[in-house]
Amino acid sequence: MFKTLLLVIAVAAGGLALYPEWRAAHQAPPQLTVRYKAGSPATAAVAQPWLEVVNTSKKRVLLSDVAIRYYFTGDGASSYAFNCVQAAVGCSNIAGETVALADPTTTADRYLQISFTTGAGSLAPGAKSGAIGLQLYRPDGRKPDQLDDRSFNAADTTFQPGSTGAMPVDSFSENEEVPCDLR
Repeated sequence: MFKTLLLVIAVAAGGLALYPEWRAAHQAPPQLTVRYKAGSPATAAVAQPWLEVVNTSKKRVLLSDVAIRYYFTGDGASSYAFNCVQAAVGCSNIAGETVALADPTTTADRYLQISFTTGAGSLAPGAKSGAIGLQLYRPDGRKPDQLDDRSFNAADTTFQPGSTGAMPVDSFSENEEVPCDLR
């Protein structure tokens, strides 16, 4: 009985000693918000989402660890392309790709994922990335129809957080209808 008690105490003490190392390796992701505003009407020649990342946590965040998703419908087009028009962190520090969803919804069958290079730097607690102006377009030259796009909201003519802005990627499955999100 005494040996069993010593074993239990030793295991408990070892667990307590290792907890700080485990905690450091398994920290909660920082709290980030993406603010969104519409830069074009629903039937413009190109979609023009404007995005801004806000660090609402108490930790510095490397932008190279952040990705933003903008969900939309392809309107029958086989491909979409994007370009960065303006970014406070520099358009050369913005990368992106359009991805088709495995299980499309009525408001999104693909998304534009925006990521940052290491040159984009970091965000201190409470800091903003500054505006990121994008163009999402069809290479065939046809106008996209944003009326049924999950991330689009014509009423957001100034930066808005929340339901039309962003959600952490880790909080949702790939196919849930979320507007923009972060990884």
